[in-house]
Amino acid sequence: MVKNVDGTAPAMETMVDSTEMDYSSANETECLGKADASQSAETTAEVFEKYIETSWWKANLEAYTNTEISTSATTAAVASTSPATSKATTKGTSAATKPSATATTSLVPTTAAVAAVTSNVSATTSVATNPVVTTSPATDEKFSYVVGGTKYRGNAYDVVCQIVSAEMSSDFNQEAIKAQAIATYSYLKYSNQKGVSPSVSVKTSVPTKIAGTVKSVFGLTAYYNGSAAQTVYCASTGGYTLAARNVWNSDIPYLQSVVSEYDSFDRYYGINKTFTEAEVRSIVEKATGFTLSNDPANWFTPLSAEEGGVLDGGYVGKMLIDGNSSYVKNGSTVQITGRVIRENIFGFRLNSAKFTVTYNNGTFTFKTYGYGHGVGMSQLGSNLYATKGGYDYMQILQHYYPGITVS
Repeated sequence: MVKNVDGTAPAMETMVDSTEMDYSSANETECLGKADASQSAETTAEVFEKYIETSWWKANLEAYTNTEISTSATTAAVASTSPATSKATTKGTSAATKPSATATTSLVPTTAAVAAVTSNVSATTSVATNPVVTTSPATDEKFSYVVGGTKYRGNAYDVVCQIVSAEMSSDFNQEAIKAQAIATYSYLKYSNQKGVSPSVSVKTSVPTKIAGTVKSVFGLTAYYNGSAAQTVYCASTGGYTLAARNVWNSDIPYLQSVVSEYDSFDRYYGINKTFTEAEVRSIVEKATGFTLSNDPANWFTPLSAEEGGVLDGGYVGKMLIDGNSSYVKNGSTVQITGRVIRENIFGFRLNSAKFTVTYNNGTFTFKTYGYGHGVGMSQLGSNLYATKGGYDYMQILQHYYPGITVS
């Protein structure tokens, strides 16, 4: 899952395990800067630079190095009976297990296996006019990226396969996997062209279906006005995506709020998370410096849309905590919003900034919709558009990133 430390928006907060579809909130914490009071920056890069300079996670970012390790461009076979080799470079790799400068980290399936799947993928493309790659991927293109604080540079096809394997289950519909592959490739290209090495999660054991599906669209890029697009994504968007301007204060034409029609069918729609009154008091007071009143029913007060309390898609905007609209942290004033509550105050214990909160008999219940920052393509939504709506990868991409072209 992509999570930048170099000045651009993170592609995604969470990751789907390729076998269990387990979304990792720890990875999300590394991914997304806290929503400090940096609302005057004009670009995403400026916003994230300020997060890096002012937020609680600066110390973690200082641990990131400029060390660059080159991964092998050679495709390696995966023995189906030897899964133990698949954990070579998963995220959070310790110094003791990091690959050396000459280590081969790619465990992409054999050319013959990929070709078999590619043939099947190409044959089942639902819209004949969509571009499909039929030749072998170029072996000389490379992407730089960061895993676990170490900078790598590797064969572009291998890198995209490994990231897609970390982002989507091989059980996903092939059209959704294609969309993810193009979004991943485009985001890496966008970042590298700006001199940024995005932080990502990878799975070095790549299922044959993933490798073949990536190969079928490898090199296709999402463009906006002739430039590679910043194709960010997240796990689930709770029925609607959120415009980038409401997360990173950067108004990007193709990252606007759009409906995500089938999100109500995914596992993260309408999830209840409960906290005791004592837990909430401790969490809020520690994060904000407030001394909360003895009226817990007044601790969280939503504001109207006219007051800025409701963002596009129903995400929570401004909110009062015990009558307060802001608090001071490290000398800066922080406006209280749904995103601040989710990230800064509750430390990502809430799945999404699209939530409701109720209090009853000493218990707070937060009901959340979606998982992640909410911007760009919903990964679970893309799979549902493919399986329930019959969308192909082009329709998925042009739905979630309106105005882009793919070529």
